[in-house]
Amino acid sequence: MLTADEARILLDSIDTSSVVGLRDRALIALMAYTFARVGAALAMKVEDYFIQGRREWVRLHEKGGKRHEVPAHHNLDEYIEEYTTKRCYASYPLPFRDQ
Repeated sequence: MLTADEARILLDSIDTSSVVGLRDRALIALMAYTFARVGAALAMKVEDYFIQGRREWVRLHEKGGKRHEVPAHHNLDEYIEEYTTKRCYASYPLPFRDQ
């Protein structure tokens, strides 16, 4: 478990000049802000990041078929938006792993 300061230092240390860096930052932020397991983060699809009301949410598919919907932290929203915009694959899985 990281402290808030440790998480910020980790996220700020990622080189985001490439799509891979943007992906890594979005993936680590997803796990840090939602406490998602690695498997749940990697299994996310585009439709698992959605708007409800005026807020962005993430849907996590956890072990044992459990599903959790949690509001996205504003930084997580920014990181996912930046990554998906640069990647330009709206119909692919929310691509923390390449198909």
